[in-house]
Amino acid sequence: MPRHRLLSLLNEGTKYPLTLCVASSGWGKGTLLTSWANHTDKHVSWLQVDESDNEVAMFYQKLASSLLAMLSKQDYQSDPPPGASSLDLAWTLEQVSHITGDHVLILNDYHLVSNPEVHEAVIALIRWAPPSLHLIISSESTPPFPLSSFRAHSQLFEISALDLAFTRGDLRLLLRENLIDLKETSVERLMDLTGGWPAALHLALLQIKRIDPEDRDDFVSNIGARDRRITEWLNDAIYDTLPSRIRTFMLDTCILNEFSAPLCDTVRSTDDSGEYIVWLKDRGLISPVDDQGTTFAYPKLLRAFLRDQFSRTSDLAHEKDLWQKAAAWYQKRGELLLAAEYHMASGDTTAGWLLLDRYHSHALESAPSISPQKTRLTWYREFLSWPDSVLAQEPDLCLSAAFSSYYSKDLDHIERPLRLAEQAFLARDDKPALGRAHAIRSLVYRYRGSADLAIDEGKHALDNLPTDLNWFRGSALLSQSFGFYLNGDAGSSAQCAAEARSEFVKAHDNRHAAIAETQHIEVLLLQGSLIEAEERSLALLELQSNALDAERRLARAILGFIAFERNHLNEAEVHFNTALYPSPNAQKGKYLPFAYIGLAEVAAARSDIDTSLMLLNEAEQYAAPRPERNWSAYIQGVKAKVLLEQGDHSEAAKVLYPQGSIVETPLQGTTSFMSFIIAQRTLLAFALEDANRQDIMNMAKRQLERSLVLFDANSAAIWCLSARALLGCIYFKLGQREQALRSIEYSLALAEKEQIVRSVIAAGDILKPLLELAVAQDVHPAYAQSLIHALECRPKRSKADTDEALPVLSEREVEILEMIARGSTTETISQQLYISVHTVRTHIRNTLQKLDAHSRVEAVENARERGILPR
Repeated sequence: MPRHRLLSLLNEGTKYPLTLCVASSGWGKGTLLTSWANHTDKHVSWLQVDESDNEVAMFYQKLASSLLAMLSKQDYQSDPPPGASSLDLAWTLEQVSHITGDHVLILNDYHLVSNPEVHEAVIALIRWAPPSLHLIISSESTPPFPLSSFRAHSQLFEISALDLAFTRGDLRLLLRENLIDLKETSVERLMDLTGGWPAALHLALLQIKRIDPEDRDDFVSNIGARDRRITEWLNDAIYDTLPSRIRTFMLDTCILNEFSAPLCDTVRSTDDSGEYIVWLKDRGLISPVDDQGTTFAYPKLLRAFLRDQFSRTSDLAHEKDLWQKAAAWYQKRGELLLAAEYHMASGDTTAGWLLLDRYHSHALESAPSISPQKTRLTWYREFLSWPDSVLAQEPDLCLSAAFSSYYSKDLDHIERPLRLAEQAFLARDDKPALGRAHAIRSLVYRYRGSADLAIDEGKHALDNLPTDLNWFRGSALLSQSFGFYLNGDAGSSAQCAAEARSEFVKAHDNRHAAIAETQHIEVLLLQGSLIEAEERSLALLELQSNALDAERRLARAILGFIAFERNHLNEAEVHFNTALYPSPNAQKGKYLPFAYIGLAEVAAARSDIDTSLMLLNEAEQYAAPRPERNWSAYIQGVKAKVLLEQGDHSEAAKVLYPQGSIVETPLQGTTSFMSFIIAQRTLLAFALEDANRQDIMNMAKRQLERSLVLFDANSAAIWCLSARALLGCIYFKLGQREQALRSIEYSLALAEKEQIVRSVIAAGDILKPLLELAVAQDVHPAYAQSLIHALECRPKRSKADTDEALPVLSEREVEILEMIARGSTTETISQQLYISVHTVRTHIRNTLQKLDAHSRVEAVENARERGILPR
């Protein structure tokens, strides 16, 4: 598979005398150089190094042959003198200084050279080579060259294992070229296991190809270092080729999740670990996990292999000693959670629990933000293996276990320790501790989307918590806010969100303060307060902490919805794509389904229904692992809305009424509000289509009138606006002009104040005569006229459009197809158009479907045949 990013790196490297590519076996050095040699317009000579090249005469003969092969007869300046090889080298360098044109000499597998004289010859070549000659050295180890001097004089370009590693984009392209379709979670797992190690990915793909397509995702979820092919390759190509001292170091340090030189020195009782770490880093066998480049980790597949080797060759006493030294190192640094983890691993559970008790006695008082590092700890599972009679004696540790279980999203283990803790706290009348337990339980119900239970548990928590336990008070209030929001009570939700943010600020927890703020902003949208929501979202974007990435992306998606409501479709699309791109956490964040839903709404507003429905399918994929709300019902409501806006009310009805008969739509919280409004629009469309269906119009009228009471009581102004606009249309159709005007006046007043467009014109063409009446009666005439204009400018897709011979591609699809025709990859398109890779893939799938093509090449050819692209 051509890797254009790396080919570009090699092209850049030819501006320097030497390109040094160092990585261990399996990183694709030789494959890359072969591909580059076949693509470059430079003259390339290839010298394959082997162990015989440690004989100076043998190496020089091969080197001289490769260099002199670059010379034309006119380039020779003198005849070769007889004598020693040193004279031959000098003469060869003299001849090479006269070569013309761009020439590249590749020395592959240079790590096989150990003779200092050979190294000196190559160093001389680097120093005295003419500008027209460039040297590329590929090696599994760093050669003993004066690299610092080369760097200082701009003579060196370096390519490391980090550069050679597959990116997620590379992997997706590789999967596509191998006709392997995997879920995004499976792609993430492969990247997580291999760290982008090309050979490991290749072996994994060989295994995946042997699996039935429907079982491949399950296979990937269970793949590991125990797979025979992977184990054999790790053993034969990596482990057995390493010096014994390196193998010993790797076995002693593979017990560590992450490691630094000081930690390794402590565990090994030595002071030379830094040298080993540099050796392993140079070969790509470890990679840095921090910005400073001082902490490292093994790729997970390699670490699992090493752990297996360690368990076979090491005795238990040695293993326990390593664990305990690691625990002591972390404990001395005050990192109690990691110290506890290593104590637990060593079998010293008592020491581990004592440290956990010390940590959580403080953590449960202030409850700082839980970092990803802390959530990896699974000590509580071992703790919970004890019977209730033992756990009941440790209610504080039970609460700690519940706390850890929640932040590990391991909710199956949370109920038992919470119950035991609550019983003990009630027995000793410990209200603060009981309040903490209720707060944790409220978070669980919030995560599960149980609105009423989250509200109730939050209330119990607040009734028991003292005012200084700010973090737990904030958590209880946040759970209540979410519960009220799900129930449609915007007023109560906004109040709780504001109070939650205040509590988190007092607790110095910026991340949860930002979560509470995004919750408040969502409520503001429900209240129709777009201007304030916009101001707060822009303020969130100013926060620079990496820990707030998901909250900033959600704020960006909210800005997209605000722009969409104002009918600024291009601006909305930019916001939604910015929220998605580039996304480091492919499965994390509420912004993912929100942003895809927003893009679907934009596509529908442009009458691109196929793209819209595909984007909604993407939204469903990312919503599936998020249980905090009924995403399925919400997305189904949007699907019905998309179909309805294209005039297909029959298909919309199938989505809304899967049982096959039209029934009254219940109002059961925020998620149902949109479906309710869409249902009334659908009923109205049926009534307008069939004059004999007055009963349907009356049903819609009756339901809308009832809904206004609920919307008003819960401050859900945005839905009140939509309901009154629809109700006004019905009154107008029934000849009740005064009631129609009163109804639309409310909608126009709020819409004009907040610059709302889409929620009003969503009523459709039936709204136009009512707006014209509003203009004539001087009811917000200017804004009513602007809405008439927006209605008239909506693109429409008639039935004839779906039957025409030529496929209708959107402007974006044509733009992407043109880039594909020019040879652009998905990653390149994503970067140049500043949209997410997922969005590019969706557009490409949509285009292939419309053009009845099975590949990009076929799509381009079909487009040219049909005149969509020029030939």
